[in-house]
Amino acid sequence: DTGVNLYTLRGELAEALPEWRTRRPDGGLSLWVELPRPDSTRLALAAPDHGVRIAPGTRFGLNGAFDRFIRLPFSQTEADLDRAVAGLAAAWRTLDRSAPRRAAKTVEDAVL
Repeated sequence: DTGVNLYTLRGELAEALPEWRTRRPDGGLSLWVELPRPDSTRLALAAPDHGVRIAPGTRFGLNGAFDRFIRLPFSQTEADLDRAVAGLAAAWRTLDRSAPRRAAKTVEDAVL
């Protein structure tokens, strides 16, 4: 049930990453998540090292727009969502806030 999965995903994110913001979507099977800073590109590069592959928000906009957002599908099983949130939290913690940002084009190689 995607309604249960949405509830699970939002709950897991609120617990593991309370600084990330979500709101219940009006429709669809993805949740837009607002990060506290524009780091979705760097997060997308770090996430595979923690078992998660995501597309940065910049993939859905022009000229670097939406780097403060990620889009997470909630159509997976609850167990998969739990693992994904744990991986995202681990990846987020590894980001060095002082490191220079990588060019967005490198994400194209890292994300399917």
